[in-house]
Amino acid sequence: MTDDTIHTCSYECERPGCIRAQRDELVAKVEALSTDLRAMRAELERAMEARQLISDDLATAEARADKLAEALRESHGEVLRLRAAMFRVCATAANGGDPTMYIEQMRDEMNKPWSGDKASAALEQGDV
Repeated sequence: MTDDTIHTCSYECERPGCIRAQRDELVAKVEALSTDLRAMRAELERAMEARQLISDDLATAEARADKLAEALRESHGEVLRLRAAMFRVCATAANGGDPTMYIEQMRDEMNKPWSGDKASAALEQGDV
């Protein structure tokens, strides 16, 4: 075997043909690893962009849920006030009293803008 003959041996072999073959093999491995690294970095960047979009969507959804919860609490309070006014009318009438004053109060409550309408409109417009 001459010094230029390539043979299968370990990296300790000092024959020029083996050294060149091993060098070329290592260069190819480094290039392959560099290509894989670039691909992984690009994939990581895409994943981070997707994560940011998801985070933004989650923050938007949480803000929307908070607004809807507030509108629901407000609507619930209005329903409770109307219910109380209705019970005052019924109780006064049942006891033989004149419910006119309570009917006026109930009418006043009913004439106020209802937050449920505002919440529904906001949902339809996408404000919430």
